[in-house]
Formats: sequence, C-alpha cells, structure tokens
Amino acid sequence: MFIENQKCYYHRNTLPLDTARSGYSLQTLFDHKNRTVLSQDTFNSRPLSMTDNKNSNKKTLSTIVPLLMAVLAGADLFFNKGKCIINIKNKLTNVFSPKNKTLNSKTDLSHNQVFNSKTKLSRDTSGTILSKNIEVKNFLGKIPKTIEYDKNGNLIRTFENTTLKGKLISIEKIISDKEGKIIKYIIDEPKRGTNAVYDYVNAKYSINGARYQIEDRGVNIQKIKSVDYNVEKINPQNIFFTQKSMGENYKDIVQSFKKYGWVGKPVDVIKTKNGEYISIDNRRIAAAREAGIDVHAVVHNLDEPLTRGKQVQYQVQSPSLKEQVVIYPKTWGEAVYNRLFQNGLILNNGKIDLITAHNIPSTVEDVLLDSRKDRLYELYVKNQAPYFSNYF
Repeated sequence: MFIENQKCYYHRNTLPLDTARSGYSLQTLFDHKNRTVLSQDTFNSRPLSMTDNKNSNKKTLSTIVPLLMAVLAGADLFFNKGKCIINIKNKLTNVFSPKNKTLNSKTDLSHNQVFNSKTKLSRDTSGTILSKNIEVKNFLGKIPKTIEYDKNGNLIRTFENTTLKGKLISIEKIISDKEGKIIKYIIDEPKRGTNAVYDYVNAKYSINGARYQIEDRGVNIQKIKSVDYNVEKINPQNIFFTQKSMGENYKDIVQSFKKYGWVGKPVDVIKTKNGEYISIDNRRIAAAREAGIDVHAVVHNLDEPLTRGKQVQYQVQSPSLKEQVVIYPKTWGEAVYNRLFQNGLILNNGKIDLITAHNIPSTVEDVLLDSRKDRLYELYVKNQAPYFSNYF
C-alpha cells in the first residue's frame, strides 16, 4: 500500500488473497468519508447504507404490490363478478380514447366508440365512400369491434360479446342506412350454431338453427329447424313486467333509444286470454317507457314450445342447493309464469298480480328473490309445479 496526493490505494500484489478473489475493486475498499482504508473484515461487517435500505424497500414493494392487486382482483371476480375491474377498464379506455377518428371503408376500433349518424359521408360518382371524419360515441354501453360499409353504403357496426375470461359468446351486427336509420340487426352464436336476423323494414325476425327438444316414442331427440316470426310494435304502457327489480344500467339503454329508436332484437312477450301482454324481458321495456318509443316484440302463444336455448336460459334452479336436478320449462307460458312466481307477482289464488306487474321494476335489489326460487324448485321436485294456463 502507498499514499499519493492524499489518496489511498492498494497495490494489487499486496491485497489479501480472499479479498482479491472476492472481486472488490481497489476503490471499494477505501472509505472516502473517513479517509481510511477498510480491511476485509471491516468491509464485510459494515452497516447497511441508505442506498442499501432503499434498494431493499424497492424489492419488497415490487413483491407486495402485484400480490395485493392479484388478491383484490380475485375478490372482485368472486364477490362482484368482476364489475370493478370492468369499470376501471372502461374509465381508462374513455380517458385514453381519441374524441375524433378518421375512418376509411373498414376500421378497427379499440375504444368505446361508434358512428354518429348525423355525420355526412364523402362519396365518389359510383357511391363508394372515400373518407369521412366522424365523432365517435358510446352505443348502448357496448364497444364496437369494427365499423365497415357494404356496397350500398350502409354502415355495419360489429360487436363481440365475451365472457370475463375472453371466451366468445356471440357476434352482433347493427346495420344502418345512409340516413343513419337502423334497418337490420344480426346476431350469431357460434357455439350454439344459431343465427338470428331482425329485418326492421319488413318487421320479420328469423332464427336459423333453432333447436327443439322433442319426445319421440319415449326418447328425447333434438330437432333443428328455421323459424320466422312477425314483429309487432306495442305501446310499452300495455306490457306487464315479470320482475320486481333490475339493474340501473337500463338507463344507458334509455339514452340510446332516445337517439336511435329501438335497437337490437325484438323482446319476447306472451298474450293472455284477456289480451294483456306480459314480457319475460324487462330492461328494454322499461327503457322504452322512459324514452317514449314503441316496443318491438314477438308475441308467443302460451303453449308454444321453447327452443333448447330458451329452456336452458329459464331453467328452474335453487340458489341454496349445490347439487340439484335440472328442471326445464317446456312452453312460453310456463317460463313466464315461473318468472312471475320467483319475483313475488303471483297472488294467493295463483293468478297474476297485474297491478304490481305494471310498475317499472325497482333498482333496489329484491332480497326475497332467492327464497322464492328455492320454493319454486321445491314445488317442481314434489311434482306440484304451480303453472296452470288458466291463470293467464
């Protein structure tokens, strides 16, 4: 070791053997604050510096924060069906989404955006859309996947409905004419192999690939066929509800109905023997009342058989039982009556409480809903199903 200009150095040949092998540089063994040289033992036993503490805290935070976020996300998925995660995602999307976007004949939209029907289109002599600037807006609370145009210049908005895990459920298409008026609604369900088309102009609703469970000589078989329905426009004040409560998100539909009129496929209703309409759908009927527009509906007979998809949708279940027999209603009348029963809209004599059923469902949760579902399931298991067509 030698001293030169108040700096202390080790000559490499004079370093202790263990220190030389440890890879410490000459400068690391010099304490600049106290102007002293550290021996190997002093260096290894010195207390942690502030820098060491900060690095340690950073490593701890980098481990704890992701773990805490994962726990909160898991709790939200389990207790709240992921609603908080979806709300955060939508808010971040709205913050970072551009207010205006230039679209050509086909554009992929990754934000909560949609075509504004009041925008004028730029076309050449053949009618092909060259380009246009549009103000993008939310549409029925859904996020369009793509916007494109057909050869007639009609606007096609495509939506993809998925599960929380990203699994595709259905693909919806809403087609508007050059004036921005909706002329057709299409929904494809790849897993079920069904396709439905609502032709607004001709008031026709067609389902391709509808599956029906049919009993033939004691054996249940599935029959696939296409069905066509006429669509009626009904004053929503003349339609009764089958629920006492519903979510507040129906208010988003109100705003869309006020701007665009009726959107989406028609609702399913039955007609009683006295001429009343009762719907198994509720949110869009409530929204139509507030928006002041007619409801587009398919009117079913009481004894009309349900498709297999509708049987699964309206199956009778007990919320309190983990293992239970699957019970499916067979007709539209039975499915509607079961929904009324579960929501406490059946009187003691078995008939429908039409006075209460005419009121718009409350946004306050019905705390007795699960207990009434348990009761309905119990009656079915005992072969005492409460449905009787004369109640309508």
